Amino acid sequence: MTMKNCTAFKLLTLLALFLNISYSHSQELIGEIAIAENHRNITNLSGALTNTISFHVLINKVKKEKSYETSITFFDQHKLTKIIPIGTQKKKPVFLAFHTNNRVLTLIESRKEKTIVHDVDYITGKIASTEIDKRTRSIFSHNNVTILVLNKSDFLLDLAFVKSSQDIEKQRFAFKPGAEKSMLFYITNVGTDFVDNTSFIDKGFINDVRGFYRNSSLTLIRDDKRNKVINLMELAPKNVTKLRQVKLENEGRIKKLNSFIIDDLLFVFAMERKIANLSIFNLETLELVKNFKYNTDDFGIVNKVVKNGIDKTNSFQPKSFFKSYFPQAVGSTYNAELYVGVNKTTDNAYIVQVGHVDKNTFRNSDAGNFWWNYPAFGLNYDANAGNLSGGFNLAGAGMMIFEALAENKRRGNFFEINLDTNLESTNNTSELEFEYFDLEAYQDELVVNTELKRFFFIPLLDEVRCINFDKEKNKYLIYNLPKTN
Repeated sequence: MTMKNCTAFKLLTLLALFLNISYSHSQELIGEIAIAENHRNITNLSGALTNTISFHVLINKVKKEKSYETSITFFDQHKLTKIIPIGTQKKKPVFLAFHTNNRVLTLIESRKEKTIVHDVDYITGKIASTEIDKRTRSIFSHNNVTILVLNKSDFLLDLAFVKSSQDIEKQRFAFKPGAEKSMLFYITNVGTDFVDNTSFIDKGFINDVRGFYRNSSLTLIRDDKRNKVINLMELAPKNVTKLRQVKLENEGRIKKLNSFIIDDLLFVFAMERKIANLSIFNLETLELVKNFKYNTDDFGIVNKVVKNGIDKTNSFQPKSFFKSYFPQAVGSTYNAELYVGVNKTTDNAYIVQVGHVDKNTFRNSDAGNFWWNYPAFGLNYDANAGNLSGGFNLAGAGMMIFEALAENKRRGNFFEINLDTNLESTNNTSELEFEYFDLEAYQDELVVNTELKRFFFIPLLDEVRCINFDKEKNKYLIYNLPKTN
């Protein structure tokens, strides 16, 4: 190593050491949860009660006894504030989802062929529970309500809209043959994206059915590119199903189609072979209120273009970018699937993002049961999928090349258009209504910059609540970490 390289290496080492020390010093230990000697910890499921208070559901097995004890520990910004025992039972409890309202934590528990709804009042410490005499088959969770799929047959769907243990509305919905039944077929956690409209929308959603919680009801949409329609169905307590259809005016064959609901607006992007339309409809009247055209020659109105993760706003080729939305060469491991995602700004304007993701690997972290996306849930319930591996051969070498190209595309391919409150194109942007927090990037940074091993974390308003299990001391250590470094 030359003197010049040696000096550079030392500088980089000192810089890395300084950054690591700075990060370590920013870890604020605010408390611990010790496991009793006669207990063995089974699970810790964590979440946010408020913007500053985290909760931690601990399930411990009592040694030498066939029983499980459950309790909830709460931490505010500075310390442990409260421990509320939930109870003891012979079989390990299985909690499926949670939501919060006015510092009341509602937990959904699965028990044999029943579902138990628990309300844990943070202020009073009281617990109220209600039993539903059916097993939960699928879950669509929201910050303030959880929708349970209790039963589904060819034409019937039983839902429970759960706001609290005392506010549960069950309803059976009948679906007619045709478009309604086709929508019913996909209503599962696998076939349906349930959109959490109380947080930042990262990309969009690509499942066959997308659900939006609005006006105390579940609004489902399903795109039908063959018949050039968007199917809409609203499921609400004490109401009957009613299918509505938005007819698209595309002249040619639609090859890609995706839609998104926000406020009382339906955003639809329909792509033909060389032209595309971004259409905006009034959700109440189903009338077209705005349309933007795109094609392979000059593309159309854009405020931002990203291709393969690189900002190409001022230098992209319209034809190549347009073609990237369709499946590429035979053998490619990247299967382009269209999405539409819309975020609001603090002045009620809209940022519309239209892009594509790899259908083979993509799953939006904001869809379905939002608890599943918390690292705490995945770690304890082994929700993460395994990685593929294999030996090296000529065919494998070819696949490695295709996979490398696919990884390049997975970095992000989309364009954005900024709209004002009148849905007119504008170059002005204001602060987003909801903050964007990249869970994966933050977790990767934690792995590099800390010595924590078995950890998970909960994003809060001003910090990140980190939970690390110390195996030697048999206790959980609770930290506050900065959102940015």
